[in-house]
Amino acid sequence: MADLLTVKDAQRMAAALPGAGFDYADARVDPVTGDFLEFGLDIGTAEHSVLEAELPLSVLHYVAPGTVERRFVEAVGRGIASIGLPGRRDAGLRRRAALE
Repeated sequence: MADLLTVKDAQRMAAALPGAGFDYADARVDPVTGDFLEFGLDIGTAEHSVLEAELPLSVLHYVAPGTVERRFVEAVGRGIASIGLPGRRDAGLRRRAALE
């Protein structure tokens, strides 16, 4: 998960996580219908000024461990981010117990 505050941050993250879905970091509502709006631009092709008006964005994307962590961390930029590694702690404890 990452919040992306600048156009450059969003572009780097889109390159680091091909196929990831991006969304508005804060809920946006259509003033007429009251429906929630979804972010639908292609970050790779949208003009800088168009993307800037859509910020901040967020991304939540699931991948296999060990595949994108370095690129993800390098792409974060000024926003906040987290990487969840489910099962890693338990697996490490089992390995350590087996060695003792």
